[in-house]
Amino acid sequence: MCSILTEKNRIMNRKSQHFLQAIIFCFIVFLSTVGIGANQPEKALLWKITGNELEQPSYLFGTIHLICPDDFFIEDSYLEAFKKSRTLVLELDPMDPEVVTAIQLKMMNEGMANIKQYISEENLEAVDSYLKTNFMAGIDQLGIIKPFFLSTMIMSTMLDCEQPDSYELYFRSMAMEKEIPIKSLETVSDQLSIFENIPIQDQVKDLEKTILDIENSQLEFHHLVNAYKAKDLSALYDLIQNNEMMNTANDDILVKRNKAWIPQIEEIIRQGTAFIAVGAGHLPAADGVIELLREQGFTVEAVE
Repeated sequence: MCSILTEKNRIMNRKSQHFLQAIIFCFIVFLSTVGIGANQPEKALLWKITGNELEQPSYLFGTIHLICPDDFFIEDSYLEAFKKSRTLVLELDPMDPEVVTAIQLKMMNEGMANIKQYISEENLEAVDSYLKTNFMAGIDQLGIIKPFFLSTMIMSTMLDCEQPDSYELYFRSMAMEKEIPIKSLETVSDQLSIFENIPIQDQVKDLEKTILDIENSQLEFHHLVNAYKAKDLSALYDLIQNNEMMNTANDDILVKRNKAWIPQIEEIIRQGTAFIAVGAGHLPAADGVIELLREQGFTVEAVE
């Protein structure tokens, strides 16, 4: 067991301090395939929440969980909104020691079972080779990690930089400087329970497909980044309409979580101005956070 943990830590160190954040921040790549509907959202990442007897406005910001420094951007309006806020709200606080510990405890398959038993024989060598090339360990070592985590690790290899930036970490750092509270909408168990409902065979199949067609996967990821930089929430959806896993798990990955967040968000914003930063994929669509807040009587407007 100790040797396994040592190997895991070595791999994590190689992928830089952002490795755990990559694990936590995976959900942007599993956006909904649900249609946007007739009223497509404006091209904006920052939204102002007012009305419904709110004494002060709050702000909703759509993030992309990992992005290279050359693509990372912060506009004056984002900073102005944050400066007015008295609370930062994230899906999950990535630097909370309890979160880090929970992630480390939940990374391994039950009984240290290896997922290679689910990988087709003709693809096993390609999967093993890709892992060895990028993580200095093959399927015999890394196969004991849950496929959800492995997929996130592979996602990190699609970036054109060694140390990506994170909007969540950026705003968290500002909150620490400003000495304002940081609140989470979910726990690690909440997020990981989503994938417990997806058969492991399906998760491994998706993992295989990503590795075997890595060039196309990288291209799709770059298109995703470009859509984010264009603040085009509709395009973010369009780019993943063909994601097979989303066809069966969209309700768990997005819809149920969005609906669970609304009562929490309402309670927080009634206590004062808050800056709510969640994955951009949670914002649009009929069951997105923007429309759900509007259904509760709030006015949600794009900020230029």
